Amino acid sequence: MGFKPTPEQAEAISIIDRDLMVVAGAGSGKTKVLVERYVNLVEQGFKLNQILAITFTRKAALEMKERIRQTLPDMEQAQISTIHSFCQKVVADHPLQAKIDPHFRMFEEWESKALLKLIAMEVVTQALQQGDEEIQMLREEYRQTKDLVAYLVNIYQLMISKGADCFTVDIQEHDLERLGREVTILQQELAIEIDQWLPWVKTQKLSATKLQVVQQIEELWSTHQAAFNDLELVMKKELIEALASLFGGRWAKELADQAKHLKELCLELKQGITDLLGIHQLRPIGRVLETIHEHYTNRKLAQGLLDYDDLERIAVQLLSIPEVRATYDFKHILLDEAQDTNERQKQLIDLLCADPDVKLFVVGDPKQSIYRFRGAEVEVFLEAGESIINSQGKKIFLKDNFRSRPELVNFTNHVFEKIMADDRIEYEASRPFREACGRPAVDLLVTPRGDRSLGEGRQEEAAQIGALIRELVEQEGYRYSEITILFRAMTNVKIYEEALQLAGIPFVNLSGHGFYDKNEIQDLLNFIHWLQDADDLVSKMAVLRSPFFGLSDQGLFWYQHGQRENLNQLDKDKLVRAYQLYPMLQKALVTLPAPQFLEQLLKTTDFYANTAVLPLGQQRIANIDKFVDTCWQLWSKGYIHMEEQLAYILDAIEHEGREGEARLDNETADVVTLMTIHGSKGLEFPVVILADCSRERTNRFGSLLYRKDEGLAIKDTTRYQKVKELELAEEINEDKRLLYVAVTRARERLVLSGIGTKEELKVERPLHELVSWWEWIWASLPQDKQELYRVRTLAVAEQVEAAPAAQTAASNDLSVPIVINNLPPKYDISSFSVTSLMIYAQCPRRYYYRYILRVPEEQAASNGQRLASELGPLERGNIVHRVCEHLRPEQDLEQLLDWAISMEGLSLQQAERQELWEIVNRYLNSAYYQDAKIKQINHEVEFTVPVEEQFLITGAVDQIVEDKNGITIMDLKTNYITAEQVPEVAASYYWQLRIYAWAINKSFGKPISKTMLYFLFPDVIHTDEDAHLLIPETEEWLRNTCQHIQQCAAHGGEGFPMIDDCTFCGYNCRQLGKAQENFVNLLAGLGKLS
Repeated sequence: MGFKPTPEQAEAISIIDRDLMVVAGAGSGKTKVLVERYVNLVEQGFKLNQILAITFTRKAALEMKERIRQTLPDMEQAQISTIHSFCQKVVADHPLQAKIDPHFRMFEEWESKALLKLIAMEVVTQALQQGDEEIQMLREEYRQTKDLVAYLVNIYQLMISKGADCFTVDIQEHDLERLGREVTILQQELAIEIDQWLPWVKTQKLSATKLQVVQQIEELWSTHQAAFNDLELVMKKELIEALASLFGGRWAKELADQAKHLKELCLELKQGITDLLGIHQLRPIGRVLETIHEHYTNRKLAQGLLDYDDLERIAVQLLSIPEVRATYDFKHILLDEAQDTNERQKQLIDLLCADPDVKLFVVGDPKQSIYRFRGAEVEVFLEAGESIINSQGKKIFLKDNFRSRPELVNFTNHVFEKIMADDRIEYEASRPFREACGRPAVDLLVTPRGDRSLGEGRQEEAAQIGALIRELVEQEGYRYSEITILFRAMTNVKIYEEALQLAGIPFVNLSGHGFYDKNEIQDLLNFIHWLQDADDLVSKMAVLRSPFFGLSDQGLFWYQHGQRENLNQLDKDKLVRAYQLYPMLQKALVTLPAPQFLEQLLKTTDFYANTAVLPLGQQRIANIDKFVDTCWQLWSKGYIHMEEQLAYILDAIEHEGREGEARLDNETADVVTLMTIHGSKGLEFPVVILADCSRERTNRFGSLLYRKDEGLAIKDTTRYQKVKELELAEEINEDKRLLYVAVTRARERLVLSGIGTKEELKVERPLHELVSWWEWIWASLPQDKQELYRVRTLAVAEQVEAAPAAQTAASNDLSVPIVINNLPPKYDISSFSVTSLMIYAQCPRRYYYRYILRVPEEQAASNGQRLASELGPLERGNIVHRVCEHLRPEQDLEQLLDWAISMEGLSLQQAERQELWEIVNRYLNSAYYQDAKIKQINHEVEFTVPVEEQFLITGAVDQIVEDKNGITIMDLKTNYITAEQVPEVAASYYWQLRIYAWAINKSFGKPISKTMLYFLFPDVIHTDEDAHLLIPETEEWLRNTCQHIQQCAAHGGEGFPMIDDCTFCGYNCRQLGKAQENFVNLLAGLGKLS
């Protein structure tokens, strides 16, 4: 049955002559509308390069492409990407104007934070060593340098996320003068009033206690009165605080008004002094932040690194240049999830829409804006809507909910009309689309609180959730995999995990937290700690007890007390094995790269086998594999040895790094999923359990706050209080939206779980005074709609019977390991680059070293003669290729060559520049270039083409030229060779050309007329005669090759044989075995390693 849009959807799809703001409620078919609108634009005659679609995640972009491809097969050149991917393209397209290395690399989040911390520590340490008094005062306030550094990093990242581009605090002299005058006037007023009050109060009838207070005030005042005006601000503030405290308390009726007035006057003066001090304290903070920013920016630039904030900033700067903006011929821009954009992203979209002929289509839901911590501002979406309406555009609300049961939709409407009643975002009710079932879809799972704390109540709440899940599975027929437990925060998730384990319920935690806390990961870390320090008894005992060796508790007791004669034979054998493996593994730790050491550790200890038999063994194995993968990723970024990697891992643990458990590869794995609400955004589940609803809002604010409109504010100042109130109001509003997102993930059933009955909670207060979602829910329940929900409390036995599968797993004897050989690698949709497949075709063993082990490849020696200069062949090739790659008719060639040389970090003599000019000029004057220039050259044509639905082939062709006969593919080569060597070298690129021909044919849907290689140094064009004729055969080869690589990856190097021709290889495979053997012998002669 075809797609039949609702009237609102039809408008959103078909209106293309004006800007549109589409408010898409939860489950309203937003993605389908985006896809159909895109297809409609193409059918109306707009070209793919005239339509830009921006999505929030890569997954959403890929999903949108796949859906559109079902209607429009030739979709590979479609501009559908995340905002950051588009920014990356803009920056990569204009490296000259951006003044960056065109081969820049994107920072991983952990990398950028590690570098930022390192730089902040350097800046603060240097300032302290140079005797900077202001920084020393800050250091004393935070006690330890590392605490000050951590705080500076946090405030820096907060300011960056809010779009700050300047960190120095701009203090206006007139503000200082005004505050100074106000403080002086208050001082004078206070001095006069105290001088009048003291003689008068002595004439009054005073209790003994109050007489003592008056004497203290008089003594304090007389001590400081004469020098009051000249006291330093800090000492003056301390004096005023003491006076305010003494004027407080209970006074006799006839004295109370005067004492109260004096106390208020002291507090007002104290506030003025605090504001003055705050301004002076902000100066050094701003100065340090600015220094950190400069060093961080310069370090990134020097290393060719960019983070996401850099991408946005540079892209906006580039698009502000009319000539750059003119290179993008967009006529329609589709912006998805617009409620989560920030101010700078909005600037970027506005620049793209500067031409009135460009039409903007904005779709989002302000009720689902939940990313303030990343800098998203829902006000940007609301203001965009107002702007669209004011410019003759239209606002459309997609009100139909296709996802959830009507009972769920109606419950949500009733509850959130109350919860969001005083919000700036007007709650627009959704309309149920599905048929009603006639029974409640919402359960309120109530855990009575009684006299217990929230922590104690959580344990019973978690047990109730476990019992409810068993009921859903055993009595109602749901699968575990259809149930998802959502959490607002993962602080207490351990309690719920333990309850699920006790109930025998299989689960996986995908929350982005807790990975390094898993037992199997802690076991690995403990073993590494023990190998680093033989005297680390805690780690040692943990390893002996773990699945590595499985020493019994009794055996561990006798061993720890030095009574080995009491050990049984099995425990003795385990200890012998541990001590036999220890020296070998200790050597491996200090000599092998981290991932290779880890693989040796796992293999020699049978850790896979011993872990697999434990409860939830499949998930544990997946977590171990993820840890190994993490080690390889760190290794590829230069963290070679385990000691270096541990520094990152321990930092991630300390700062609760966002690492979730490995996702089980088998999508049919029948497990309950635990995840955060943020992680569930955009997803839907048959059954949703929202746990820990009683968690109270903390609203903790640090000693510094920042808002772009107010700037930095320091604790206790007037500005701080103002910013705090604004931030608190926005946090409460976002909490409402987060609850809305959680509730609307459910398709069939929703369970809201919390501690406390309505009578215990006393929810009659105003909503802003309630501190938990559980209170909000009870306060907003529709009393006249009780057919929409049920209130339940389950009886929970102290010991829940384990499910059969869990019982079986738990009963396995760890002393009898199950051997698991060659565990298959975990693949979902796999991506292969053209270069990697070309290398595999040349030599599978070379592919294995480079792409599986990630061993760096040495540069092959030049095969040709070398020109008489100090300019090396690699640098010469890079410069020439960079010039030809970025060559455009309007380009200033001198400027382009200067830039290409600077990218190599070189300063060349005139003779060397002349050599480069001769090579480039031969290319410019070639018949190919002159002919192609007339036909229009497309440069750097990127593609991502699927092979069936299992593999993605990615790459970029240097140039394609279209004419009436089809498409000519040209790839520029800078191999430093002679003309005689061209045929031999060109043969090594045979598969590259075949894959290019296949990919461009699939992407453009046009025949390939020629595939050519232009060898620039000998100035020879090589034409492949048959690559473009073998499209079906190439696709079959790709399918078989990718499958073969996957299958062989589990078997190590044996699955990747060597070939005889090593001409173009940077590895000397035949020497590796001999070198390895010699290295082992060398180690054996070193004796014991410390």
